[in-house]
Amino acid sequence: MSELLPQDHPTFLQGLRQAQTRAALAVRLYWQIGRDLEAAVRQGRWGEKVIERVADLRREFPGVERNLERVRAFYQAYPDDAYSGLERTRQVGIYA
Repeated sequence: MSELLPQDHPTFLQGLRQAQTRAALAVRLYWQIGRDLEAAVRQGRWGEKVIERVADLRREFPGVERNLERVRAFYQAYPDDAYSGLERTRQVGIYA
C-alpha cells in the first residue's frame, strides 16, 4: 500500500485534516448565527422581516440577505442536532 502513496502523503493528509477542521468550524459558526437570528426573532428583539432590512450590511457583505436566510433555515432544520452532532464528531476524532 505504501508504494501507492506519494512520498509527500503526510503533507497531503495534514492538509485534509486542516480542511476538515475549517469545514467543521464554518458549519458550527453558521449554525450559531442561525440560532442567534432565530432567537432574536422569537424573543421579539427583531421582527420577522429583519433579514430584508439589513441595508447597511448590504454594502459591506453583498448577498447577505440570502446567506442569512440560509443560515437561519439551516438552524431551523437542525435546531438540536447540528451543534451537538458536530461536537460528537470532534469527540470521536473525525474533526480536530
